[in-house]
Amino acid sequence: MERAGRAHGGAGRLAARRRPRHRQPHRAAPLRLQRLRHPAGNRSGIARGSFSRRPYRRGRLNMARRKAAQPAEAKSAYETELVGERLRALRLAQTLTLSRLSALSGVPASTISKIENGQLRPNLVHAINLAEALEENLGFLIGRYRDRPEPVVVVKAQERNTIHYGDMGLTLQDLNGHFKPGVLESRVGIMAPDAHSGVDAMTHQGEEFCYVIAGAIRYRIADEIIELTAGDYLQFKSDIRHSWENAHSGETRVLWVFSNGLSF
Repeated sequence: MERAGRAHGGAGRLAARRRPRHRQPHRAAPLRLQRLRHPAGNRSGIARGSFSRRPYRRGRLNMARRKAAQPAEAKSAYETELVGERLRALRLAQTLTLSRLSALSGVPASTISKIENGQLRPNLVHAINLAEALEENLGFLIGRYRDRPEPVVVVKAQERNTIHYGDMGLTLQDLNGHFKPGVLESRVGIMAPDAHSGVDAMTHQGEEFCYVIAGAIRYRIADEIIELTAGDYLQFKSDIRHSWENAHSGETRVLWVFSNGLSF
């Protein structure tokens, strides 16, 4: 009886051990989705998996803009270096020291050194003074010597050689194509609303002609003030001290023509 009871008890424990336990039905782990909110990133509102949790950052957009601006900045820096290289080449070709060129032009030697090393782009007054001291046309600032004359030159508007004077609010577009510097030099000047020729008046050889395409410009020639509007023009001996400023609330465009092959 005792052995039978043990057997029965053992069988009961075995049956209890084999009795299936109640288990929760298996469920697949849900796919965790993240919906990016418009306008912070996903404009379409398409849900993305949890692997795409990296938040949208405005910095990426700013970085893209900076990268887009880099070519223009690189071009400007490259042009500044070229101006310095040309200035040094012209100075050395005439066997002039920095101090001698400074004495001839009135431009500080330290400023000339910075220009030659590509650290500084000359302002208009310094550029004119340096060109006169070197007896050179200011075309070297724009990046060409026009050493390949052609009988016929066609230049599209978007292909014009251009130089910017940020401190003056002035953009100059060269209209002389590939001709060598000669009797006349012409430029289109595009002036910002607050554009001006600088604190100091300027002088240069020859004569200056200014035709106003749009807007208005105010000249001071010696002690005389002259204001021109669209359709007006002015001609004077440019060895007289003179300066100008935009006299219009918006952009002003002028056509400049200079004689003697020396201009800005």
